[in-house]
Amino acid sequence: MRHNDHTTSDPTPFLGCCRGGVEPGARLFRGVYTEHLLDDALAALAQRCQAALLTAPAGSVICGSTALALLQVALPSQFEREANQRIHLLCSTSARATRRPGIVVHRADHHPQVFGDVLGVPLADPIVCWRQLINCWLSAKAVGTPRIASRLGFIVDPTLVPLAWSNLQVEPQPSDAYRLPPPGYFTTPGKRLFLGLVQVGDGLMRRQNPLLKHTDVIAALDKDSGSRGIRLARLICSHMRENTDAPTETWARLVAVDAGFPVPRVNHPITGPCGNALFYLDMAWLKRKTAYEYHGKWHFEATDKALADQARRNELQRLGWRVIEVTAEDLVHPDSLISRLDDALTSHSHTRESTVM
Repeated sequence: MRHNDHTTSDPTPFLGCCRGGVEPGARLFRGVYTEHLLDDALAALAQRCQAALLTAPAGSVICGSTALALLQVALPSQFEREANQRIHLLCSTSARATRRPGIVVHRADHHPQVFGDVLGVPLADPIVCWRQLINCWLSAKAVGTPRIASRLGFIVDPTLVPLAWSNLQVEPQPSDAYRLPPPGYFTTPGKRLFLGLVQVGDGLMRRQNPLLKHTDVIAALDKDSGSRGIRLARLICSHMRENTDAPTETWARLVAVDAGFPVPRVNHPITGPCGNALFYLDMAWLKRKTAYEYHGKWHFEATDKALADQARRNELQRLGWRVIEVTAEDLVHPDSLISRLDDALTSHSHTRESTVM
């Protein structure tokens, strides 16, 4: 094993192998030490990844939840815990890798392709990383819940995969592209992992600094037809949307869809007289002029934010919009939220249906 050459762009001042039983600093993995641990969370994760790569065959890359965390994709708690506890790396099946506690080695039939790097750490393609989370879920590994695969319910039902996958558009019509899950599915605690995988997918296509487009994911899944977990991946992709800002917005959207309402438009701009965007709605049903806004705890704690929200709400009402606000409590216990949505959309001559508006 070799010492890691230090450069100014390298997040680790020293990484190396213990020699002669003398430990040069803090231990990261068996046989790999550093002069000191870094405090910044992202740099500390990159430091651990560099250490893991020292133990891996040449050409290995970081993958799975670890790579997504380095790319700063917002991860649901079950995947965030995994990213913090173990380093996932990918190497070819022909390479020989030594097992070490805290490092999970994945195998690929071909030499891993490098998508990019963060702080000098080479990363696998984000779609590959997302697919690994799906496959780990199917095999009930690396998510902290035993026998998950036996409790998937409708998820593994082959009749629920997209019915016309090759014709699936960026915003598919749910009634044509796939069947919706039974009512209450996304609010069932034991099955929130499906929601988590949609949230990760949305995070790859986030509004700020997106890593991928929806068409990129669709094309990759088309190319990978017949592989393990492809049915579930296609179903999850059917629920994903571009331009989200937070996992809670994804949750709010799926709660509405699960209740039988149309799929709302994500981050719709409200424009001024000159065509410039005044602000963006988290979600909206355009034909019904109904805005669907998620308000986190900080919306209520920060006075300036509360005043800005009130001014925004007044302007929307002046323009003829109805505003439905949703909180974290609404997502956990959505009955009241669904009732408010029903009142708002029904008052605009809406009947529940599965169509994008």
